[in-house]
Amino acid sequence: MNALVFSPSYGQDRTVWAGSANGVFRSVDGGQTWWAAPGELATESVWSLAVAPDYATSRTVFAGTDDYGIYVSHDGGTTWSDSSGDYGDAAVCGLAVSPGYAEDGVVVAATDYRVLFSD
Repeated sequence: MNALVFSPSYGQDRTVWAGSANGVFRSVDGGQTWWAAPGELATESVWSLAVAPDYATSRTVFAGTDDYGIYVSHDGGTTWSDSSGDYGDAAVCGLAVSPGYAEDGVVVAATDYRVLFSD
């Protein structure tokens, strides 16, 4: 595993995500069983993960990949879309979501050669 992140409401929803060389995996039972993300992200190496602080309402999760930038899910990790814009070739080794994400939409991504700001 390259990355592991818990839902901010883990105590209630028991949701956790893991990023690996084979994509993103999600568990909704505290890690007892895992489900692999479908589509393009299923074959990407995921280095970093982040969850929006307002996950209980927004269901927003971010995944940083080895060579294809950032992917975002707005349905708790069931579907993903490329959110990289002009930075689709970036290897994203770290992600941080603003505590005020619901209002400001700010996500910061660290790569091996630059820092990207998204909003």
